[in-house]
Amino acid sequence: ATATRSDASQYGVQRTQLSNEEASAVIAALDGFHHQAFSDYFGRDMGTTERSLEDIQALLAEAERRSGQRSAVVYVQVPPAKSDGANDGLDGHGLGGSGFDSGIGNSDEQSNDELTLLLLTAEAAPLRLSLSAVGREALLDSVDNFRADLITSARRGATYYLKPAQQLYDWLIAPMEDDLSAANIDTLVFAMDEGLRTLPEAALHSGD
Repeated sequence: ATATRSDASQYGVQRTQLSNEEASAVIAALDGFHHQAFSDYFGRDMGTTERSLEDIQALLAEAERRSGQRSAVVYVQVPPAKSDGANDGLDGHGLGGSGFDSGIGNSDEQSNDELTLLLLTAEAAPLRLSLSAVGREALLDSVDNFRADLITSARRGATYYLKPAQQLYDWLIAPMEDDLSAANIDTLVFAMDEGLRTLPEAALHSGD
């Protein structure tokens, strides 16, 4: 069966362009939490190299020069887990007082309980996209369903995975499709938050 493409606008997408300084601060916070998560998992300091927005853009430009392919980096932040009070730091998914949750590029009315994407290309201004209608439970449930249905479909030659594959596509890629097209992007490089790092992004489904 062919899935029907959903309208990404129904997920409450809010778009904010960040300055280079704001984007570099967000990147530093995200990379710091990712480094800590991997170090905790492996039980040793994994080492890290801090990269600013300018560093990432230079790497993307060099990759294009060498390969002829245009790439973009997409940081994905899972909505933080609920707690008794405000999100208090490294809870597995939130950024506490840093990064996206610091209010960089946000209005006071925006909630932190939303899926957040940060799109970086070699030339365009950094773009923050927040999906206010996509909460933590719905996102992680869809990821679990997708992985399970993908395995079942592979074993049975079926297409059970298409529905959750399209749902995740609508959340993780569709909101920035126009931006990717405008920048002629060929390849997406995802920097995933915890809970998404085993997601096979190449198996996501656009509905077409």
